[in-house]
Amino acid sequence: MDGDVSDVPGVGEVYAARLRAIGIETAADLAAADPTIVEGVEGVGPVTASRWRAAARETATSRQAAEREKAVKPAGTRVDPIGDLYTEGTWHGMPQWKCKLCPWDTLKSEAVIRDHVVRAHVLGPEEEEAKKAKPQILVAKR
Repeated sequence: MDGDVSDVPGVGEVYAARLRAIGIETAADLAAADPTIVEGVEGVGPVTASRWRAAARETATSRQAAEREKAVKPAGTRVDPIGDLYTEGTWHGMPQWKCKLCPWDTLKSEAVIRDHVVRAHVLGPEEEEAKKAKPQILVAKR
């Protein structure tokens, strides 16, 4: 559910009423509105309209993110954040896994794509290099 237009920072009740009068009811409506229409509201210039639209986009986006976080998964549903970073499909009748974060894909196995996601996107290059480095043996001098 989109927030009311008065939830947008900088839009008070007086301006919210004026925006509602021209059909802009929610933050998403304001974010998607034509700038010239917003500028047509009494007392609103181009700079204010631009700021309101940017704030409305941020308000609508953060509200949608909060609603997604509230979504409750059914009991017994496995939460797999790594699994959300790749897709499974077919290529010429063979199973194929694709990374959602880069153009990398594989026909080998799901384990291979999971390994790619962890190494390339979760750990990052510094951790990956540290993981590859040989352990150093330190000798204490007496």
